[in-house]
Amino acid sequence: MVSSSSSSKRPANQMTDSDETTSSKKSCFDFSESIDSELYDGILEVEGRRFYIDKKHLARHSEYFKNLFFKNYADSKKEIIRLEDVVPADAFQHFLELISGGNRLNDDVIEGVLRISQMWFAEVPLEKAEEYLLKNSKLARMEKFMIAEKYNLSDLKVSLFATVQTTDDLESLLPNQDVSQFQPDTILLIAKKALKVAGIDRPAAKEKDDELRYRSPAYNNFSPSYAPASPLYVPTSPTYSNLSPSYVPVSPTYSYT
Repeated sequence: MVSSSSSSKRPANQMTDSDETTSSKKSCFDFSESIDSELYDGILEVEGRRFYIDKKHLARHSEYFKNLFFKNYADSKKEIIRLEDVVPADAFQHFLELISGGNRLNDDVIEGVLRISQMWFAEVPLEKAEEYLLKNSKLARMEKFMIAEKYNLSDLKVSLFATVQTTDDLESLLPNQDVSQFQPDTILLIAKKALKVAGIDRPAAKEKDDELRYRSPAYNNFSPSYAPASPLYVPTSPTYSNLSPSYVPVSPTYSYT
């Protein structure tokens, strides 16, 4: 949701450690009005805090902002665009840093960053957020799993299930809820891991090419779904026999063309 506001000068709001208590590192990216006016052409306001941004740069990373700045004529002409009901301003600060080449992600802001990145179809922040959860986050495994499930982070899910070796591991990973409520790929991961932990081995599904499928003793070439690999096969010929590899049509008028 966006709304307009009139512009007014105020002291520069450059970030310091005290401005963002959730981060242990000081930001080297300043989106306050103290930056060079040639470096921004728009102002966004989140929780009363103004961010001076480059519209084209944001539009490159987010379809939402592309539409907002360049397809929504009314909003694009506003001097200040207020983003309401989004997330805390510090999460938006991290979002801007991620698309600008920075990365100070921490466990306090990670879900807020994921939320707006997914909502705004921003691929780069999403990938960096998942990478942070995979490599640097100190969150408990179950917390990571719930985030992965909520935002459908496939690589994180696979990584978490790869660490499961016992039923206790599996129980500590999964929240206490009906398994049928999970995403389909999650249910499959749970089923495979449960079988493996129980010592019940099942072969992994593999793609089978036509040659392997046709060699299978269970293959039935009378199936209506049968699709022969050879484009020369003409099933309408009454004299055709696909049993002989050296098949030569009996009819002198038969033509492969």
